[in-house]
Amino acid sequence: MSLVVKVMSAILLALVATAAAAQTGNPTAGQTKYNNNCASCHGVNPANPLISFRGAGTNAAGIRNAINSIASMNTASLRALTNQDLADIASYIQLAESGTTPGISVSPSPLSISGTTTTPASGFVTVTSNGTSALILTAVTVTGAGFARDTAADTCQLNVAIAVNSSCRLGVRYTSSTPVTGAAGTLVISHNAPGNNTPVNLSATITGNSPTISVTGGPLTFPATNVGAASAEQLLTVSNTGTGPLTFTAIGTSSSDFRISAAGTTCAVGTSVAAGANCRIGVTFNPTAPGTRTGNVSITHNATGSPSTVALSGTGSGPGVGYSANAINFGSVPVGQNSANQVLTITNNGNAALNITQVNLSNAAFSVVSQTCTTGSVAAGGTCTVTLRFSSNTSGAANGNLTLTSNATGAGTVTLTANATPSLTATSGTSVDLGSVVNGSRVTRTVTLAAGTSNVQITSIAITGPFTIESTGTCTRGAAFTLNAGTSCTVDISFTASTLGANTGSLAVTATPAGNSLTVALSANVTQPAAAGGGGGGGGGGCSVSGQRGAADPTLLVLALLSLALLMARRRRATI
Repeated sequence: MSLVVKVMSAILLALVATAAAAQTGNPTAGQTKYNNNCASCHGVNPANPLISFRGAGTNAAGIRNAINSIASMNTASLRALTNQDLADIASYIQLAESGTTPGISVSPSPLSISGTTTTPASGFVTVTSNGTSALILTAVTVTGAGFARDTAADTCQLNVAIAVNSSCRLGVRYTSSTPVTGAAGTLVISHNAPGNNTPVNLSATITGNSPTISVTGGPLTFPATNVGAASAEQLLTVSNTGTGPLTFTAIGTSSSDFRISAAGTTCAVGTSVAAGANCRIGVTFNPTAPGTRTGNVSITHNATGSPSTVALSGTGSGPGVGYSANAINFGSVPVGQNSANQVLTITNNGNAALNITQVNLSNAAFSVVSQTCTTGSVAAGGTCTVTLRFSSNTSGAANGNLTLTSNATGAGTVTLTANATPSLTATSGTSVDLGSVVNGSRVTRTVTLAAGTSNVQITSIAITGPFTIESTGTCTRGAAFTLNAGTSCTVDISFTASTLGANTGSLAVTATPAGNSLTVALSANVTQPAAAGGGGGGGGGGCSVSGQRGAADPTLLVLALLSLALLMARRRRATI
């Protein structure tokens, strides 16, 4: 070989050695390459004293020089190894010769992450180098539908040594447009530590973008409060622990004893509460009656479990009013007469003395006969009575109310009803029709007046229209009289037909009280008499004479002459 060739070969070997020396080796990859290319000659353990790779042979350049200069190593397969392959093998040999081992720990393992349909689930694992030599990560893969690397959260770098007792992070995320529970995947970390691969099981949960409501501060118990007064405000806190806006469609109480207070209330219908935020509802106790009062706050919203309720309770202080009946019906009572007495019992159902100063009636037809309620205080649990009566001089239905003037709030009302019925009636009803009457004729009718369960004072009986009261009736005329209870009298009415067509009038009976007065409508229809014979000028035969002007019926004339002849013949015979 000439001197020029030797120089060029030396230069080429130097360039190759320089290039090989520039490569960074991966001991994990180098282990596999060593086992495939070197172990058959040098043994599976490059640190074995029987195998010497010390000195220049333990770096990539030395291995390349040995391949080129040692006949047994100068094979096609070894010459085909790249500088990276040689750097990996050298790194593995150096690691084996150093007598140290890398280690790895990953936490948490398994890894569970959660998110929403609009915010992906994300998390990370911490990788710690816990061996006696540097840890090198060579690959990171993620499997499982929806799972992916979250490189924004990564601090680990591939093929970069992680010093002993140092750590870095690997990020993972999961994305789904629909809610998911228990999605599964795997994170695989490849490295130079024993085992070379560390899997981490992954799970993910995706929830919808929906709110969740939490109401705290209840149930609410209020201190004793006077009836009609208001307690101090108490507050409830409404929190949105979900992932979407919380909105309200109704906020209220189930009882008038409790009210939503504007002072401390920040929750409002139509206003949303963002995820993670909260608002407040203020409540006051406003007892409408004494004793224990209960209710609840009801919140209607767009979260699961609507409506949400919170129990409320409190004690009202003060007197109360209870009635033995909320309505009294006196039934039917004759006009001008008194009904049977009705007794109303009033109970103080409160927890303080009841003072009644007046019993009020809205209709004068109802009256208080006697009462024990305004004579003094009615103790808690005690009673008093009011005796009531109904009497009216006017017929028809009567309505009224009983109320109290007292120191009790919301004492309520008792409804009073009755029906005043007339004691005087006409057995013919309210009308008499004399029917069709031939002109020039006269007809009569009798109207009977009857007294019911009480005497009736009748002051006058009068008639109007073409009708006449006859003197034949038994009812007194022209002066006031008393029709005793259970008795009756008659009024005879006559009508002389003189005006063709409809004729009307009335029979008016005036009584005391006025509610017993009555009127009977009278009517008759006057018609022409029927014709006595045929039409004028025509002989109809028979024994009738025409009612019209014209010649007499000849038959009647003949009969008249025969009668006269017969009479004369009898007289002549009598004289012979």
